[in-house]
Amino acid sequence: MATPRQLALLGQRIRKARAAKGWNQRQLAEAAKIDKAVISRVESGSREPSLPTLHKLRDALAIDDDTWVGWLDAIKPDTASAAAS
Repeated sequence: MATPRQLALLGQRIRKARAAKGWNQRQLAEAAKIDKAVISRVESGSREPSLPTLHKLRDALAIDDDTWVGWLDAIKPDTASAAAS
């Protein structure tokens, strides 16, 4: 599970990519075929998106593979803190 900080970072990156396309949240939701409320929660960092949702966002935003991997690395669980639990 991603930390709140990691989710906020992912949300910022998605928001920036959406803004770069000149889209509002509704337009991204339509392009990704997901609910606008999901976009809002993901961008605010209040919801960890599922893998299918991440894939839909990636496709809609046309995120390249290198960028995509970096985004996923940013939200992967911290194995050191998970092992200490």
